[in-house]
Amino acid sequence: MFNVNEETPVSHIYKLNSNHPEYYNLKLMPYNRQVKEGNQNVNRLVKSMKDNNLLYAAPIIVQETGNHLEIIDGQHRYLAAKFLKLPIHIHILKDVRYGEHERNLMSTLNSNQKNWGLEDFAYHYSKSYDNEISKKYSEYLDMYHTFFNGPDGPGITHGILICITQKRATRQGNNIEFKQGKLDWNYCTKQHLYQIYKQFNEIKESASQPSITKRTLKKQQFQSAILTALFNIHFDYKLFIKNLHIIPNNFNKLSKKIDMLSEVYKIECSTTS
Repeated sequence: MFNVNEETPVSHIYKLNSNHPEYYNLKLMPYNRQVKEGNQNVNRLVKSMKDNNLLYAAPIIVQETGNHLEIIDGQHRYLAAKFLKLPIHIHILKDVRYGEHERNLMSTLNSNQKNWGLEDFAYHYSKSYDNEISKKYSEYLDMYHTFFNGPDGPGITHGILICITQKRATRQGNNIEFKQGKLDWNYCTKQHLYQIYKQFNEIKESASQPSITKRTLKKQQFQSAILTALFNIHFDYKLFIKNLHIIPNNFNKLSKKIDMLSEVYKIECSTTS
């Protein structure tokens, strides 16, 4: 085991409870990104901290300026913690050269940060110690990469794919259940996804006047329009495919979901001699 007792510490992290005199006195730097209590990111963090407080693993980086501490990184976390009166952990930078140095540090820290995307959450849970969760997310990722984003796939995003698992045609919210490891996944879901994959491929192969471009296929507006039609119990998919072979389409010229959906229904309802 690594023995930290023999090492020289290069920085210090301190815990401040809500009754500490400095707790409410951390200053937001005037040239940092503007943020106020009630900000959307702050509200999101408040909700997250209520469910799972991990502030101890993400210290707020501060510097000593005069007789107070200024926040270089972590102002959203600070405001959220202060709202909940949770203990905070601060990392005080020593021997900071005031002026351009902390400005550069602040911009570098923020420009290099990237919140987890849906792919990151899926990969995280695919490696879970919980075998049931790991199996679900592993199978989900396999289907995503093999079919929907494989060489012949329609390029459907995680957001749209999650919609399909929930039998929705349009993205809603921030997929919080998916991010919490609560993917709705079973045999019927997998069969449903494979059926949708085959239908998208059939639509791509059936259109010839003109062919639907890869760019159009990957548009969420197009994908959402097709899903809306497929989830409509009155939509005659077989008739649509039959007509798509011989009727000109305008999908490549359209950009809005409502126009693409109108085009789908127009082709379905067209009469051919």
